[in-house]
Amino acid sequence: MIYKNAEIFNVEEIIKNEDGSISWLRVPNDVFQNLESGNQGIRMAKNSTGVEIRFVLKGEKAVIKMCTSGVQGRFHVYRGGIRAFEDLEKEIKICSE
Repeated sequence: MIYKNAEIFNVEEIIKNEDGSISWLRVPNDVFQNLESGNQGIRMAKNSTGVEIRFVLKGEKAVIKMCTSGVQGRFHVYRGGIRAFEDLEKEIKICSE
């Protein structure tokens, strides 16, 4: 899926939030809306494990703001090719509800 100037893998649908941010679903929204409440599927559909955001820098830096709702999270920045890359692990702040 292409969103703005980035390619996002393992995401089926982008949800635009009222505050201008986005969230993503790993299943189509119509499927998500029909999941049973309390079901682990709801949590998994919003889970970002395995989601990749890929882009090519046009300048010297890129700014990506990420946060998580409810639980603390981490993300990894891989820079470089498939065989030789740099892995930088960062914590994601918890968004206020």
